[in-house]
Amino acid sequence: MTDITSIRMSSAQTMLRVLKDTNADSRSSRDGSTNSPLSSSYLLQSFGAGTADETEEDIFYGRFEALQASVTEAQSQVEAESTSGIGSKSFMTALKARLEELKATPDGKVKAEEMLAALEAGTLTVTDAAAGETIKAWDVSADSEAGTTSKPTEETDASGWSDFLRDRLTRGSNATYLIGPNGAYVDKVSGESAYFGTIGETYAYLSWPATGASA
Repeated sequence: MTDITSIRMSSAQTMLRVLKDTNADSRSSRDGSTNSPLSSSYLLQSFGAGTADETEEDIFYGRFEALQASVTEAQSQVEAESTSGIGSKSFMTALKARLEELKATPDGKVKAEEMLAALEAGTLTVTDAAAGETIKAWDVSADSEAGTTSKPTEETDASGWSDFLRDRLTRGSNATYLIGPNGAYVDKVSGESAYFGTIGETYAYLSWPATGASA
């Protein structure tokens, strides 16, 4: 959840509690003074909820509905954030589907099979350089992951993709990125096999333990 969303939701929920308490006070105790700091009318006016001439019920429900809508919108934003990004179930579902597609192509078959095996073994790492996040991929179809909607990612230094790939991928003698016998790139930091592409609408860098020597 972003700080802005968190603050916005907290503020709206606080206002809702104030309005609820205010409405309860107005029903249980009528002090007769709209200017008393303890009166519901005074409190509502302090929050910009109208004038003393307006009925307390109209003021309360009007403001309550507006704040309730604000809380609902903030909650929806939080839910959207929790179901997107590389730690979400939707991303992992798209990842597995992409690997299955890649497996059906002549050029992608070997590396896709390796990535699917790494996914099952829990050794496939996903990195979103632009967002500064990394996570071990998880298989959404596994019985152990039933009911899992997301997992926390680890923070990493955010970087533009061009800089990231230049720093991470091994180059051959002709200055092009080196490709191993499995058709994958070679990560010069870890020595693992690597793949870069789009998963759904997200650019992602995948790395997994190499199964053979690089060419």
